Amino acid sequence: MNLDDLRQELNTRADEAGQPDLLAGVHHRIRRTKQRRLATALTATAAVAAVALGVVPNALTTTKDPDPAVTPTPSDYRHNGLVFGANENGSRLEKAWAGKKGENAIEFQWTPSTTDLTLTPYCADPADGSNQVKVSFNGLSVVPPQSCADAGPEATQRFTLGAWDEIWTSVGHGMQPIRIKVEILTPGGTPVTGPEVQVGLGIYRTGQGSKPPADSFPSRPIEAGPKDVVRDGIRYPGKLGDETLAAAVIGAQGENSVSLRWTPTSYDVTFAKLCVAAGSPDQPMARFTVNGRRWMGFSCDESAQQGRSSSSSVYYDELMPLRGLLKLGEENVITLQLTSSTPPERRLTDKNGRLGFAIYQHGPSHQVVAGSSLRLAERIHHNGFTYKLQGFKTAPAESNARVRMDGPADKPFLLVAGGYAEPTNTPDDQTRKMTITGLPDELQATHSGPGMPGISTIPVPSQRARTLAATLSGPTNKDGYLFMAIYLPVP
Repeated sequence: MNLDDLRQELNTRADEAGQPDLLAGVHHRIRRTKQRRLATALTATAAVAAVALGVVPNALTTTKDPDPAVTPTPSDYRHNGLVFGANENGSRLEKAWAGKKGENAIEFQWTPSTTDLTLTPYCADPADGSNQVKVSFNGLSVVPPQSCADAGPEATQRFTLGAWDEIWTSVGHGMQPIRIKVEILTPGGTPVTGPEVQVGLGIYRTGQGSKPPADSFPSRPIEAGPKDVVRDGIRYPGKLGDETLAAAVIGAQGENSVSLRWTPTSYDVTFAKLCVAAGSPDQPMARFTVNGRRWMGFSCDESAQQGRSSSSSVYYDELMPLRGLLKLGEENVITLQLTSSTPPERRLTDKNGRLGFAIYQHGPSHQVVAGSSLRLAERIHHNGFTYKLQGFKTAPAESNARVRMDGPADKPFLLVAGGYAEPTNTPDDQTRKMTITGLPDELQATHSGPGMPGISTIPVPSQRARTLAATLSGPTNKDGYLFMAIYLPVP
């Protein structure tokens, strides 16, 4: 049956039933559908055009006012009798904690969303303010110990942190929780106990756009790397400047002995050491043993730098005593143990202590004086930035010896200066003094004491061009020398 036959059959049946032409009805519905689609399209087009022209038809308007943007309103923090206001001096409360009466420390984890913070610590002191409150991030002291007489929600002593502060190079921000501890200590560092002690902390967001002080030195968090060794927020980066991490271990809190196995290929390494322990009559220290044989020890510090944020600027034969203990090309077992520094030396335990160490392989370096073991690193890492050696000067360690260098203008730099003499079997107890000039007033440095003055790495903020000078006064040391070096940031 073709289309004409179908039309005829439909019309015949329609006539018989007294109904209209079905095919015509189909065409009618098709026309109506097209009309509705066209009307819809025209209405939509008209609406868009009206909006574009700023004329809104009645069908698109409403008499209801739009909902306002919702901004969470901070509230006061009230707990255990302490109150930290929701807003203080234009700063908004981010977090707050308050311990109970009788608790001399609180510890918690928090992930900051900004580096622009103001800290308001609190402590109740039964000794009428002679004790101190201490705040630490990942074990690193954030603010200087503050007298309890000046600490509290109503106190004027508040401490502001910004992106330029060195603390962020160690703990980072916004990436992982940091451990925050607030505690009350004696001026000697011993925890204070008693039913009336109490500590707390308010953390406020200082707002966007805060700027570093004019005399600050650039600083930024160290980018995480695949070969970093990390535990509880403590990090040994896999790469710092030209130094490469060879091995590292970080103990758990309360672990008083840590060990690692390492196969060295040279003695050109630096040990980064960590020992956090509370002060006590035993005067805790940490002692290395290599393959079961006693090696060097070092003092512990309750506020010791955790992890590592800067590489070494100078290398010298600090591992000379290790050469008879360490076996190159073979696996060695190195252990670090918490011990007493008062004789007889014995093992100690500290449930809140922590030990760790890392071994870094040196990169390229330059010998300072022919025949000396002292070398200057080619590149060093400091607080998130890399600096390259631009030059150095030396002078024999004679009385009134002096070295001079022109400091760069309008850019930050690192100044490395000091005196050095190779170790001998004869102690050098002669008093000498080194003075460094040409720096901003607050960085003018003087070092004095027996032997040769120590080596200092001084971050110098951007300043006008100046002549820098290091002067050595005191008896001549025929085997020693004075030196100065400048490192500039790598673009």
